[in-house]
Amino acid sequence: MKLLLTSAGMRMENKIKEFVSGIGDPIKVLHIMTAAKRETVTDYMHKDVVAMQAMGWTVQDIDVDLKTQEELREILKGVDLVYVQGGNTFYLIDGIRKSGFEKVLREFLECGGRYIGVSAGTLVAGLSIEPAVGEDPNELNMTDFAGMGLIDTTVDVHCEIGSVAEGKICLTDDQAVLVSGDDIKVIEREEI
Repeated sequence: MKLLLTSAGMRMENKIKEFVSGIGDPIKVLHIMTAAKRETVTDYMHKDVVAMQAMGWTVQDIDVDLKTQEELREILKGVDLVYVQGGNTFYLIDGIRKSGFEKVLREFLECGGRYIGVSAGTLVAGLSIEPAVGEDPNELNMTDFAGMGLIDTTVDVHCEIGSVAEGKICLTDDQAVLVSGDDIKVIEREEI
């Protein structure tokens, strides 16, 4: 399984380029924008899409909340990378659960697909979305804070100080978690 979990998406552009090296050109990206659909400010999402397109990537935007497992499976057949955007974590995990996206995503990852999470997209990849409590409006009154468990820890984002403790990783906007199989490490934006 290959994952790159970020706080701030394309702010980690050089690390993202390294992460996708070897996929081939053009890279076909499924851009999951479910978390941003109820946000009033979405310029961060548009900046990420522009940056991906500037790298020559083909970007397809979707809202998983409006898809079935069969539709998602069909869409993922022609995709190299899933890029799960930030926004409201509760709306994102709700859409993931309703659509069955987690099951289809796991199949995709097991077949060599890659996942980039941004903010909420990073939170939902971990064991728990609890770090979103008090940060994102929980208008769905959600009480089940389980994430997808793609990584065997909880990852918090937009932390002032990065840290790694048992069961939790806190990322600054200049850090990401790189997962390759069983190898998990925190990487810095400044690394070459």
